[in-house]
Amino acid sequence: MTSAVYAALTDPSEFGACVRCQPVEPALPAPSADLHAALLAAVGACGDAVFCLSGGLDSSLLLALALEAGLKPRAATLVFEQPDAETERARLVARTLGVPLAEITVRADELPAALEPAIRAARTVVYNGRAVAKFLFWRKLGVSSAVSGVGADEVFIGQPEKLICEPGESPPFVQRRRAECAEGAKLLRDTAVFAEPACPGDCLRWAQRLLWRVETLPGTIAVECDTAAGAGVRVLLPYIEASVRAWADARPVNELVRGKLGKLPLRKLAEGRLPAQVLQAPKQPVLAQPQPGPAHAAWCTALGKVLTPERLAPLRMVEPAAVADCLARYAETADCTLDRVLLKLSSLVVLRESHGEAAWHASS
Repeated sequence: MTSAVYAALTDPSEFGACVRCQPVEPALPAPSADLHAALLAAVGACGDAVFCLSGGLDSSLLLALALEAGLKPRAATLVFEQPDAETERARLVARTLGVPLAEITVRADELPAALEPAIRAARTVVYNGRAVAKFLFWRKLGVSSAVSGVGADEVFIGQPEKLICEPGESPPFVQRRRAECAEGAKLLRDTAVFAEPACPGDCLRWAQRLLWRVETLPGTIAVECDTAAGAGVRVLLPYIEASVRAWADARPVNELVRGKLGKLPLRKLAEGRLPAQVLQAPKQPVLAQPQPGPAHAAWCTALGKVLTPERLAPLRMVEPAAVADCLARYAETADCTLDRVLLKLSSLVVLRESHGEAAWHASS
């Protein structure tokens, strides 16, 4: 087992693994002078695409700017099982802006049948049920193009706790996944990006760029765009437009993050445009931890159909008996960590069968 694969399987945190087919980074031109103008232009180019509204700052701001750009936007939100706090915020934003909102419900008992199609569509390691639910969301949405707020966290340091560290130390996400980050840099054919800076003051900016290179491109954006493509939907990402990224990249880091409050320019831009509770809404997982019951039993059965001794054998990575033991324990406990490990391993099985050895970047 390669170090990258081992890290991807055993790390329980929310991390897009570096296993990916042909990652590509958009070019970065000279900085734009005005974030508002850059975002307004990026959103205005989205035309009649449906705006995906999670109820958080990123997607809500894009919807508000769509109105400023003269569009007549429609919005849609993913509801898993039943409405929750995020659904309520999405409703509030849509109501405040006067935009029609479609609520697309995905049920837990729909996930098992979509497991393998979602992995094949994502073309990368899937580490929780979110990608499967999102794949079903795209299928049910029934449109040709959609706008997503994915990428704002990475471009504007929306999760600074992943990056902030003491002088002379590596950022937390690198400390936990050094082997995987190194493998990701190698996969992106860029070893320079992994070289730690000589000046401690540059560490946060370096960490942000490293996070962008080894996590966002192979993982977050890939899952968002490719699960949609598998369902026939083209995803537009205004936050990673070159002029927007250039604006953020030209700012001093302290203008993007202070303490553990990130995305300060976006929060400032949203003032007066969005309800106050949306500006400070915490990030929440799309799917709650699995709970025992019929839907969980069906999910376990779906994982078991992938993780058979015959399908595991070509990977030569783990003992089938150990996987069977994990499946048995997961069926009894619905443990979140076991869920991620089994889903990542299932991803490797399906990716190898669908795309061959290169798809999961296993080195000989």
